[in-house]
Parts: sequence; C-alpha cells; structure tokens
Amino acid sequence: MAGFVQAGINANWLLTGEGPMLLEELQPKPQPTKINADALAAILMGAMKALPKADTGAIADFAVKMYLDVLERGLITPDGVGKGDLGEVS
Repeated sequence: MAGFVQAGINANWLLTGEGPMLLEELQPKPQPTKINADALAAILMGAMKALPKADTGAIADFAVKMYLDVLERGLITPDGVGKGDLGEVS
C-alpha cells in the first residue's frame, strides 16, 4: 500500500474505489487572483437568459463554474481573451 501511495496513487481509491485515483487530483486547483469582470458579466447575462426560472444562487453557482472552466481551457484570461484550442477567440 505504501508503495502505491509513494507512486502517487490515492489509498482511499485503492481501498474503496471512491474519489480520484491519483493523489495530485486531490490538490485544489489554483484560483485566479484577478477576475475578468467583462467575461464573468457576459456569463452571468447568458445564464440569466438561459435559465430564467432558476434562483439567483443557482445562476451564480453555474456562472462561477463556467467562468473557471473557460479560464482553465484558455478561452479567457484574467486580463482578457485567451488563445483557446482553436487560436485567438473573440
């Protein structure tokens, strides 16, 4: 068991099959220190239009998850537009 953990395998995953397989996946992802307010506002506006009957908490939760996803995929940066997978995004 210790050998697996030293190799980066999550012991909880080995014993129960639950959670991430790799220990590195247990580490929290760094959060941006600066927020791209224009991008977040656009995401919020889109979420409010797409989910008109959702409560504000659900919309906010969706918007934050979407913001972090597009940030991680490089579609935006904290300062503006990113390159993304297909080149310059506008």
